[in-house]
Amino acid sequence: MVNDGTVDSDPVQVTITVTEADEAPEGNPAGAIAAVIEDLEDLLDSVGKNKKLEKAIKELNRSRDPKLWVDDAHLDPKHGKKVFDRQRHAFKELMHLVKKPKGLDDDDVEALGQANDALLDANRQLAQTAIDDAPDPDGN
Repeated sequence: MVNDGTVDSDPVQVTITVTEADEAPEGNPAGAIAAVIEDLEDLLDSVGKNKKLEKAIKELNRSRDPKLWVDDAHLDPKHGKKVFDRQRHAFKELMHLVKKPKGLDDDDVEALGQANDALLDANRQLAQTAIDDAPDPDGN
C-alpha cells in the first residue's frame, strides 16, 4: 500500500510486474521472435559450431524479412505465409536438437524447448490476429 505522503491521503494498492528485459510483451510476435533469435545466438556462442542451430537462426532471421510484415503484429496478406514456412523449418531444426542433443547439456536442451514454446506462442498470436482482422463473411 502506498499514499502520496500526506497525512490524510487514502492508501492505494499498487501492483508492479517485473519481466526479463528480452521478454516480448503479449501482442508483439515480432519482438518475441527477435528475443528467440537473440537467445539462440547466445546459446550458439556458448556451445560453438552447431549446423542445426545455425540453420534455425538463419531461418528465423529470414522470417523477419520486413517485406513479409505490415507491423510487429501483422503479416503481409500476400507474402506473410513465408513467415510460418520459415519458422516451421527453424522449429524442425530445434526439435531435432532436442531429440538428439549431441554436444548439448540439459540446460541447453531446456533453452531450446523454451525457444520452441516462444515461437509457437508468437505464431499463435500472428494467426489469431489474422483471424480477428479478417472480414466477416456475412459482411457484419
